[in-house]
Amino acid sequence: MLARGVLVWLAMLALSTSLHADPEAPWKVGVTENQIAQAKQVLDEATDLFVEHRYPEALERFRAALAIWDHPALRFDIVRCLIQLDRPLEAADNLEHALAYGKAALPGTTYEQALEFQKLLANQIGVLAVHCREPDVAIRVDGRELGRCPLDQTIRVEPGDHFVVGSKRGFLTETRTAEVFGGKRADVAIAPVSLMKAAVEVRRWHAAVPWSVLGAGLAVAGVGGLLRLQATDDMAAYDTAIRRDCRTTGCSTTMVDRELNVRARHENDAAVVVGSVGAAAAIVGGVLLYLNRTHTIYPTVEGNAIGVRGAF
Repeated sequence: MLARGVLVWLAMLALSTSLHADPEAPWKVGVTENQIAQAKQVLDEATDLFVEHRYPEALERFRAALAIWDHPALRFDIVRCLIQLDRPLEAADNLEHALAYGKAALPGTTYEQALEFQKLLANQIGVLAVHCREPDVAIRVDGRELGRCPLDQTIRVEPGDHFVVGSKRGFLTETRTAEVFGGKRADVAIAPVSLMKAAVEVRRWHAAVPWSVLGAGLAVAGVGGLLRLQATDDMAAYDTAIRRDCRTTGCSTTMVDRELNVRARHENDAAVVVGSVGAAAAIVGGVLLYLNRTHTIYPTVEGNAIGVRGAF
């Protein structure tokens, strides 16, 4: 009961003091006596809930009172609730509003207590600074839109890992992870790379592979051509010998150089085989050259990893 009485007294003191404060005080301008009475009534309900440790319900009622009368002291009551609910970011935002008008808006020891809370929250909250120069890049932090570049913006965040994403049409989406500690600042620079600059040209195999196959095929085919030429020369020599030696009297099998004929035939057969192998290898080399033509691959970004995707 004592704790409740103290809390009610502090809250009511702030409000009652405002009644006698400068009527031109920012938190008093435009506020009617009826609104003040309504705010006090809701404040009583909120204070009862707070003393009973029913913080979510108390927060709702404090905010209801604030909607009637936006008083710095009510902001500070909301700060108390948010601290109990372990919501330091919201508490810090409301504390800024509570301290906006200095000690005049928070009479008694409330102002000193607010300053102590400010120090406490400062060690529980980190600062994330985001820097970006590329125009029209959309920046999101933990899924929430921060703004568009160019920008140099700082936001308060809870300690831990935070994800900063920069995206723009025609550019790689860049994602960076920032580890933020309480009371510390972390800086993140976002500089997306255009797809045209990030693109790479790739081949299925090393450029020398198809050329080697094609060159080898042509070389083998050349050997086949030489064998064919040699076979043709040997057969022509054989025919010349027949016409010269057997024109008038004829020749028996023992008189004809059959070895020259056989050699010419074997050379011709070898020329056909070797030429066919060479031609086939050259065709394969040509196909490989076609398949090995360069392809432009555009990278994609997933998380912090950059991967290259493409199809032949």
